[in-house]
Amino acid sequence: TFSGSFTPTASQAAAMQAGNWYINIHSNVLGSGEIRGQLTPATLPTTYGGGCTGSNGDVPQIGATGSAIVGTPMSIDLYGALPNTFALLAFGGSRSSVGGALSLPLELSTFGLSAPNCLLLAAPTLLVAPIAMPFNPALRGGSYFSQWFVLDGANPAGLVASNALEFTIE
Repeated sequence: TFSGSFTPTASQAAAMQAGNWYINIHSNVLGSGEIRGQLTPATLPTTYGGGCTGSNGDVPQIGATGSAIVGTPMSIDLYGALPNTFALLAFGGSRSSVGGALSLPLELSTFGLSAPNCLLLAAPTLLVAPIAMPFNPALRGGSYFSQWFVLDGANPAGLVASNALEFTIE
């Protein structure tokens, strides 16, 4: 067991961010290296688009706590929604089209929902309340998109949408 810390210089940090760091951990059994690999910085989830105003006067916002890395926790958060109401999370693999037929962003009125200025920004493969990312290394490299929908009487459809979140699992 070993532990320690080190503060990189500005040039060392720039080299790490450029993907130029390599680690090789040696042991008595494997003197040439037991664990080795290239180090790269984690990519943080990003938001895009805009939501529509809820009955509390706020626009619901999606966010993330943590990074989408297999084996580490990340939560998809909702801010600014009407308190104590039901919300669904749309989760899918596209931010450009729904089923290949409809281009995003798309007004919810396209689906017969009278929710002015509310947009579908992420093509939903799943609509779920909670979501747990399985520990599955095969998910690495996949890009995913999500968006919250909140039941709220701000419009005749009773539904308001958040902005959207994009992340790639590392």
